[in-house]
Amino acid sequence: MPAPSPSPKILARAFVPTSMALFDDRHGLIAGHIEEEAGSLLGCPPGCRGLIGVTRDGGQSWKVSYKGPRAIADVTTFGDRLAWATIADCDGVLRQCTGAGILHSEDGGLTWKVIGNAGVFSPSFVSPLDGWAIRASRDVAPRKLVGSFDGGATWRDTFDPCPRSVVLQSVRFVTPRHGWVLCGGESGAGQQAKAVLETIDGGAIWRMASAALVAPKLQLVGGGLGGSGYGHGIFFLPDGHGWLWMGREYSYFTADGGRSWKPMGDITAPDVREPVGACFTSDSSGFVLLWDSARGGYSLLHTGDGGVRWEQVFSGPHASGTHGCAVQQAEGGLVGGE
Repeated sequence: MPAPSPSPKILARAFVPTSMALFDDRHGLIAGHIEEEAGSLLGCPPGCRGLIGVTRDGGQSWKVSYKGPRAIADVTTFGDRLAWATIADCDGVLRQCTGAGILHSEDGGLTWKVIGNAGVFSPSFVSPLDGWAIRASRDVAPRKLVGSFDGGATWRDTFDPCPRSVVLQSVRFVTPRHGWVLCGGESGAGQQAKAVLETIDGGAIWRMASAALVAPKLQLVGGGLGGSGYGHGIFFLPDGHGWLWMGREYSYFTADGGRSWKPMGDITAPDVREPVGACFTSDSSGFVLLWDSARGGYSLLHTGDGGVRWEQVFSGPHASGTHGCAVQQAEGGLVGGE
């Protein structure tokens, strides 16, 4: 792990990040929520939860650009100024979240407006109008892949491409025809069935790139993925370089469209250093946001050489010690300068 950087000014104590996205190596977004008891720290009444932060210096400093009454589940970008975020509808008892609305920004994440109330999460846009997402569900019933052709205002159901016993968890399209989905089964005791599927025809046909399935019988496809660990999310580039972040296991990297995976053992470790998200602008340059349970905080790391070396952009303390309600859960506090 890179050596810790000096602690910068805390921007939002008790912030729990759930997603990050990049416009370029300098300009990016982070989203999540503030724990209930800390809502007043950002000038909100108690219970203010949703937060989106924007950086223009590669993550060294952050500015809050959105505050709202509900958690933010995911954030994604397209081009140099368009961004979407999904508002989460959370069950505080069961710690489950479903999508409850779509936020949109046309100025690089500086301002946001609600454009729809569709219950979706994990959006991925390939143009200002065309995007994919997952229809949210509070249970383990099959989730449908959905498409939008009006910039996220409305969504049309397609189908569930996942094999039996696993459900949609994350989607990433890089062109209107080329994309991947991550499917995961019920998790327990550090084990989970999982599969990564790829389409090259806009979702008409999905091919299993790699998998570790248990129903109807044990099935291993591709290389590198096993039953250990919980799959949380994926990110791919058009040339097939991709990242799969995990809980209870090393996170993984692929250079062949998900057919084979290698552990990111240099910066991730099971139950110790687990990513909240990963975003890359090229094969060589990208960021990983890590939760470090041993240290009780999280760090944003940057690589400029494809992951051979990592630079710690910031390191922040954890503020309060409880998981919040988020589709992809992590703990920590957003740090940076105002």
